[in-house]
Amino acid sequence: MGYDWNIRKWIEQMLPFFFRKVWLIAFIYSMLAPLQALFDDFIAYKKTIEQKLKYNSQQIVLTNLLNNIFDNSSRRIRIETSNDKLTNEYDYLIDDAGADTGFDFMIVDGVDAEYSYMLADYVSDIDFTVYVPISLSASEAQIKARIDFYLLASKKYSINYI
Repeated sequence: MGYDWNIRKWIEQMLPFFFRKVWLIAFIYSMLAPLQALFDDFIAYKKTIEQKLKYNSQQIVLTNLLNNIFDNSSRRIRIETSNDKLTNEYDYLIDDAGADTGFDFMIVDGVDAEYSYMLADYVSDIDFTVYVPISLSASEAQIKARIDFYLLASKKYSINYI
């Protein structure tokens, strides 16, 4: 939606032609100058809100936002979800007699996976981790503020420095 409002043009158009004197237009403009300042503040606020609405809490979008603001040249900030960390493949096995044998882990990349029945091993308190270069540790409060602005209510995160 366009907000093109030229106050000088508007004043000249609203005045009847016999009142369109230079001194009267200047007087009315000086009376409406605070209104012009409010309009300019509104336009600046509109631009900041439109910029904030371009982003959301999706992993790739939030990563792009943080890199644009804090690490635009190197783009070293990355976000890893807790699901990204689960690399073990496993199958649920039942023997020939129908007995439940539990979970059996397969070998992934030549390394035997750890065997565990505990659900707590797979459920994390943290939904995602933000990896930030150590050189940006001074701006941790600003990074947290940006993440908290876009963060969904039920999500938890941690910041790790690399």
